[in-house]
Amino acid sequence: MAEWLTLQDAGDRIFDHCFVVLNPLERDARTLNIIRTLLADGQSVCFVGLASDDHTVLENDQVTIIEVETRFTRFYRFWIDFQWRLFRHRNKIKAKTYWSEDLYSLPITSRLSRNHKGRLIYDSREVYSALGTIHHKPWRQTFFSGLEKHYIKQCDRIFTSGELDSEYLKNRYDIDLPAVVMNVPHKKEVKKNDKIREFWGLSADANILLYQGMIGRGRGMLPVLESLSLLDDVVLCLLGDGGLVHHIKRRAKELGVDKRVQHREWVPYDELLEWTSSADAGLAFIEPVSLSYRFALPNKLFEYAMAGIPALISDLPAMRKILDEFPMGEIMPPDATPEMMTNAIRKLMNPELRDEYQEACKKVANKYCWENQIPIILNLARPT
Repeated sequence: MAEWLTLQDAGDRIFDHCFVVLNPLERDARTLNIIRTLLADGQSVCFVGLASDDHTVLENDQVTIIEVETRFTRFYRFWIDFQWRLFRHRNKIKAKTYWSEDLYSLPITSRLSRNHKGRLIYDSREVYSALGTIHHKPWRQTFFSGLEKHYIKQCDRIFTSGELDSEYLKNRYDIDLPAVVMNVPHKKEVKKNDKIREFWGLSADANILLYQGMIGRGRGMLPVLESLSLLDDVVLCLLGDGGLVHHIKRRAKELGVDKRVQHREWVPYDELLEWTSSADAGLAFIEPVSLSYRFALPNKLFEYAMAGIPALISDLPAMRKILDEFPMGEIMPPDATPEMMTNAIRKLMNPELRDEYQEACKKVANKYCWENQIPIILNLARPT
């Protein structure tokens, strides 16, 4: 069983790897998959992140999880408090290799690596110099761009979640091409079920369009609402947390489709595919409001494939490449009209096309699964 500690209780053990991220472990599937890979390889791991609600997420006595409690909710105060708390206890967090699992944790992770003469690995999981969530706040974008520019040269190894992201970082910062570790699920046989219908009491003839992940602007949910008024038998189900939930509900009510928009907060990652497989189609319609979103290759796309459901996908470079290889859904231009999206959703729900979509999903799942990322992770983790 994993050992769970506070910063005050952290001891003198020297781990092979220490991961730092501004998330609870159970809510960070990417970090969780990397840690499980290293543990399976017999390496010891320390995770430092936000306090968790689930102390069963890892069952391995080679991992220690250090929870960081912070009293702030506004991001910048919370971020500074997180850094300060780790800095105060920096002598207790000892490892041979430190992994910064996002830009926000990079400053303190860099300090820890220098303090203990360990290697520094940076997971640039988004284009932080052009974030979608703050594209309308240029001063914040400038700040984070400068932060990444300052610290990225201190990293021993860097990796991203997509080829376009790696090429961008290489050109922007004049660094070696970062490795790519894709955001994909473990290979798993997922059986079709009625979990969503049972949870919300939906009828058997309702067609379920699922969105899972962070609920924010630029994720395609608002454009899809416009189509629901033309699709009487489609229910949009949202799984996840985010600041856009109330706006979506308000807009759905204005359009008269609020009875067919359902929301449930985050579900544990290890249970997610069971929920996914109970939908009829998935939504991966990213709007290119920033460069980070334009390059997007979201994990939900591959989770839909692993669960065997087709998806409505925006015509952006990285996702277009997957769809050109395996047509696991319908692709739409980012400025698609409600009528265009309506027609695409009807195709996704067409029983006559189900076998064709599912065959494509199987091919995506076989090629783009976590098992094919393991050699890349182990190579990154290998001492130079």
